[in-house]
Amino acid sequence: MLISLTSAYAITRFVNAYTRSLKALYISTFFLPGIVGLVPLFLMMNDLQLINTRLGIIVVYVAINISFSVFVLSGFVSQISREYEEAAFIDGASRYGILFRIILPLSTPAVVTVAVFVFLGLWNEFLYAYTFLSEETLMTVPIGLNNLFAVQKYQTDWGALFAGLTMVLLPTLLFYIFVQKRITSGIAAGGIKM
Repeated sequence: MLISLTSAYAITRFVNAYTRSLKALYISTFFLPGIVGLVPLFLMMNDLQLINTRLGIIVVYVAINISFSVFVLSGFVSQISREYEEAAFIDGASRYGILFRIILPLSTPAVVTVAVFVFLGLWNEFLYAYTFLSEETLMTVPIGLNNLFAVQKYQTDWGALFAGLTMVLLPTLLFYIFVQKRITSGIAAGGIKM
């Protein structure tokens, strides 16, 4: 979220050829499905010796979610009035001070909304985890459920499978209940033009 918010702020506030091309790059990543870059990403991660490591899967998850986060946050940050920044400049605030003391508090609903969407997407992500993780202690919940289903398919112990599904569902449900008001306010604030 920190990388996405700073990038969204830079894209919306510093309009030049570099930021326009960066914004076009972020938007263009939406047109390609994730599986298109899977083999080159695997080869690159293998060269960096990040296969089957927590750091490797974290880097992959950050990389695949940055474009969505920047796209949503830049739309929200562009609606925040520049008058707040001008007043902060007069008071002697730096760019980072403006970002963290003005822009971040004003865009909290959007940040929470993006964080929830990214969390739910990563909680259920299967393809990258299945590709980059083979050690049992590093596997994510969907991979563990897949392995449990493969074992339970030939047995009659469906209780263990449904217990696993319940364990996967409960954290997501509780997380959504906890941040439901922020999600609603973030979506509503993103749809209103200031």
